[in-house]
Amino acid sequence: FFFQAEDGIRDFCLSRGLGDVYKRQEETNKEIKVEAVAALHDSLSFVESYLQAQQYFFHVAELLLTACTNEDREIKVKAFRCLIDFAHIYYGRLEKLIPDLYNLTSLQMKEGPAFDEEIAVLAVELWNTLAIEEKERRDGTDEYGEILQNQRADLSYLRKFHSQLVPLLLQNLLLNSREEDELSLNFASFRCLTSVCEVVGDPAVSYTHLTLPTIYSV
Repeated sequence: FFFQAEDGIRDFCLSRGLGDVYKRQEETNKEIKVEAVAALHDSLSFVESYLQAQQYFFHVAELLLTACTNEDREIKVKAFRCLIDFAHIYYGRLEKLIPDLYNLTSLQMKEGPAFDEEIAVLAVELWNTLAIEEKERRDGTDEYGEILQNQRADLSYLRKFHSQLVPLLLQNLLLNSREEDELSLNFASFRCLTSVCEVVGDPAVSYTHLTLPTIYSV
């Protein structure tokens, strides 16, 4: 198996399960690959302690990023949903992955021959999840106003990428959505833009005001 006991994972079931996830990603059979992504998604929370080792963490991240570029739509959707939860659970370890996450999600948000609104919404939701996480860490409370038991560092990923992200979100506000309400890219982009402005503050708000005239003139 990919994750072995001698590598630090002493639980045989977890070792075998994670190993199967890794091996099944190499399969050509679609159903097996879909099951692999689902298994990885289900295991994210309870294998947290076993992904402390950098090599395992980045192997799992690489699997997810690769699955998010799969040509099969079902695999892609499941992989993006898994990636959102992965980003939430492992927020504190994403620094080296943020450029890759931006490159991946920005491609999905742009209109083109392969544009898929559901996947674009999931790409936006990844950044909304990061923004909410950063706001909670900064304020010391969760989204319901409850005080966090453990202080967690705000690593300010959004401050570093808001100037690239904001124009994409603003552009999405102009799209004619095929979906309604919360399922639409317009709604998801508006919600994410609001979250980004809340957590980044004046720099994001100012950049939004500067970018709007250019967006609306296109």
